[in-house]
Amino acid sequence: MIHDITLAEMEGTSKSLPLNIFNSSHKEVISISAIIPCYDEEEQIHRTYQRIRDELSEYGDIELLFIDDGSTDATLACIKEIARFDPEVKYIAFTKNFGLEAAFSAGFKYAQKNSMPTCNRHLTKLISSSRRR
Repeated sequence: MIHDITLAEMEGTSKSLPLNIFNSSHKEVISISAIIPCYDEEEQIHRTYQRIRDELSEYGDIELLFIDDGSTDATLACIKEIARFDPEVKYIAFTKNFGLEAAFSAGFKYAQKNSMPTCNRHLTKLISSSRRR
């Protein structure tokens, strides 16, 4: 079962994703897969990676899942470079642009962790989280 934790009310504020995400029945920290869709983002992909990595740094069980949605620039090359040095970075590469919904769908399908915050389309912040049970 997937539970949505909607943070839409935080959009436009300085608040970010609450990082104290606990399994209420066991009081254990939940593992996290950050789902990050990308399209022609080569100029900001390293900065985005660092911001998300910093935000999730207190967790030992994380995955940063980039979905390259058929970028025509060097976005995929940048993601591959990051993945070579960070084993927690994974990626999916589409052969052409299928759109944001397809990118999120692939991210949710292939994410390996229990909690899945997503990044907004401009790669500026984590905006919501879904949880598997």
